[in-house]
Amino acid sequence: MSFKTPTRTAIATSLAIAFVSSSGSVAAKLVSDQILLIPSVILAVSGLIASPAGAMVSKKANPRTLRVGLTLVIAITFLKIWYDYLAIYIG
Repeated sequence: MSFKTPTRTAIATSLAIAFVSSSGSVAAKLVSDQILLIPSVILAVSGLIASPAGAMVSKKANPRTLRVGLTLVIAITFLKIWYDYLAIYIG
């Protein structure tokens, strides 16, 4: 099955959805002191500084390379979530 959405558009949409959906969670965790404020601010500022570099790499990279990179990130995240789940509930 082949989708006709351009790779760069799909990646940008994915990032935007992830940002919006995680914003509420981060705000709730900050308010309830579940995460540290200073490291969170440092991470956010670092992301803002590095994002133009990521945009330049994305413009110059081959769409196939971007797809492979996104696939690897999703696969590694999937494996990490299942590893954590199995470690907690299985033993």
